[in-house]
Amino acid sequence: MCLEKNLSEFHCSMVGFGLISTYIILGLATVLAVLLPLIGSLNNPKALLKVLAGVGVLAVIFLACYFISSDKLSDPALAAGLGITGYKLVGGGLTMFYIVFVIAFGALFFTELKNVKSAVDAIKILLPAVIVVLALISGVDGGLYLTYAIMIVVVLVLIFGIVISSRSGSTEKWKLAYWVGFFVILGGVAFALAGDEVKPLYKVAGVDSTQSRLVETGLIMFYLALVAAIIGVVYSEINKALK
Repeated sequence: MCLEKNLSEFHCSMVGFGLISTYIILGLATVLAVLLPLIGSLNNPKALLKVLAGVGVLAVIFLACYFISSDKLSDPALAAGLGITGYKLVGGGLTMFYIVFVIAFGALFFTELKNVKSAVDAIKILLPAVIVVLALISGVDGGLYLTYAIMIVVVLVLIFGIVISSRSGSTEKWKLAYWVGFFVILGGVAFALAGDEVKPLYKVAGVDSTQSRLVETGLIMFYLALVAAIIGVVYSEINKALK
């Protein structure tokens, strides 16, 4: 895949690192999501039955999605070496994700509607729901734009919250300065490590050397921040355990 996309060795290694990390985190999250409720409900038979019922419902939904998924292999599936079983598993997983997402979103939506006490509350609930539905209807582009919008809003809220909290005292101002300095240094290191190669794939997309370097800077900065966050969490947990 890296050869087909004409990716550099560094890009390919970063993609591999991201995929492996995602699989490990997803596997751990899945195991914990199943085991923790089971362990917590061992002394409560009713709660255990609810957990088992939930697992059973998910299993039934997945089996239904598996059987209704297409067994006609697409060209990308053939290129990836997927068989009919693997292709149906992927299709079943995606269909199940969409069904569970719609059910969860619908349940959350109707739960919030029960708490509506004014027209303003109704608008606050209906507007995000309409935006999400329109994004889903418009396909991949709509989903991407919605993701970008959510990311921008989250970043702005975080920045606004940090700036507001920094007004409460000198300690908070030092914390704000510390984090700003950290990300400036992180961005500088990432920019220094990034290359400005313009691959044929980039040329087709109209990406020049400056844009290529900025994209690679963002990727490197993300990975460095992820590693720093993991190290911070591990250090914090070890420090708590030693106290």
